[in-house]
Amino acid sequence: MAIQFTLEQVLPAFTNFVAFDAAGNVVPDIAAPALTWTSSDEAVATVSVKEDGSVVVTSVAPGIATITATGTLPNGVVVTGTNEVEVLVPVVVEAPAPVVEEPAPAPVVEEPAAPVVVEEPAPAPEPVVEAPVEAPVEPVVEAPAEPVVEAPVVVEAPVEAPVEPVVEAPVEAPVVVEAPVEAPVVVEEVPAAPVAPEVAAASLEVVFGEPVAKS
Repeated sequence: MAIQFTLEQVLPAFTNFVAFDAAGNVVPDIAAPALTWTSSDEAVATVSVKEDGSVVVTSVAPGIATITATGTLPNGVVVTGTNEVEVLVPVVVEAPAPVVEEPAPAPVVEEPAAPVVVEEPAPAPEPVVEAPVEAPVEPVVEAPAEPVVEAPVVVEAPVEAPVEPVVEAPVEAPVVVEAPVEAPVVVEEVPAAPVAPEVAAASLEVVFGEPVAKS
């Protein structure tokens, strides 16, 4: 059954690759070869490889097309995988417009008017007259000045320390003897050439991911 997607979508494509020897046993660690992708009807769908290596099938018009991936192993074994896609016209379902009911207006409740309160003015206070208070005057008594006595200045003569003669011992230079440096011998190991397993046949399956909207 063909994989279905619409005109508004693209389809990611992938592959499953398995290699076999002459006895039909699976040969591990064999990478898939470089693949060439084609579409049997580019008027329905096209296939392309992006810069990051991902593969996408792009819808063009309603119909069915076969997507093919082909590659060749180093020993000349050709591998091919195919899968069908079907492009559908998207079905647009118009939903009925929602009916919005306007709420009924809220009843108006009139509040009773507040009574008017008339305040009588308070009587003005009588002015208070304070008598001035005279502060007592105290006599000022001056203390007698004390005589100033200057301390005598003492000048001390500097004391010179005796200078002792410095006798330096002769320094003998160390004798450095350099040992000869032998260059290390570097032995380079040459890796043995890997032996490629014999691949007699291989299978390549084309699978698709979930369709996504066109960007």
